[in-house]
Amino acid sequence: MDRNVYYIEAGEPFLSVLVDGIDKHLTYKNLQLKDSTIYLPNRRAVTSLKEAFLNYYNKKALLMPTILPIGDLDDQELMFELAESKNFSPSDSLPPMPNIQRRLLLTKLVLAVEKDNCSLVEASQLAFMLGKFIDQVQTDRLSFDNLENLVPNKYSEHWQKTLNFLKIVGKEWPNIIQELGFSDPIERRNQLLINQIQSWSESPPQGLVVAAGSTGSIPATADLLCCIEQLPNGVVILPGLNVDTIRESHNKLEPTHPQYFMDKLLTKMDVKCH
Repeated sequence: MDRNVYYIEAGEPFLSVLVDGIDKHLTYKNLQLKDSTIYLPNRRAVTSLKEAFLNYYNKKALLMPTILPIGDLDDQELMFELAESKNFSPSDSLPPMPNIQRRLLLTKLVLAVEKDNCSLVEASQLAFMLGKFIDQVQTDRLSFDNLENLVPNKYSEHWQKTLNFLKIVGKEWPNIIQELGFSDPIERRNQLLINQIQSWSESPPQGLVVAAGSTGSIPATADLLCCIEQLPNGVVILPGLNVDTIRESHNKLEPTHPQYFMDKLLTKMDVKCH
């Protein structure tokens, strides 16, 4: 692999190999574990990695690195770091709206439009589907301006009759919840990742920064991985990459292929498999 991109083969004990690799890299670069930042896919992986570090160093007490779940960047440490950057805005500090409150609010909006056509139960079900749809649009960083082409066929039976309503909600939803003092979880995550990238472009961190276990399937995450790969002390570690498959695919893998997103990510990074 080129530059700062590595991989751990499928079947290998990922966290054990990761900890050993980080230790060797810190020694080679003359960096400290406590000054490092490690991004993992989720909170469960964060807990497991902390245990792996303790086992590796055979210590009950250890100055741990900062370990963050890349899909849930609500940690106070990250917020404090971003607050020091000019790219931080007050809306970034708004807490995500609780799921139950979000569904109730969407149910109320559905009932306001469809009160003569659906029951409370049906409105709640539509609100749940609408919430999932908003999440997906925000995750893929799509636009509600072209909603007719965004709505999947499986939703059309339920939603085509309220297409105009969806357009309005889609465009106004961020303002609605911001006025209530909340942010949308997915949009908040996207913005935090954007701000982190901008912050690093202004002032690259001195310590080791590792992104491990993510494939870049989420666009905002892929951007962060590309940024980390460019940092002087950045390292990206891909899970279960099949180098032969990537090398022979010539960027023609189908989206359903398990290597598709890593192939797309490596292309975005302009990293070649040798």
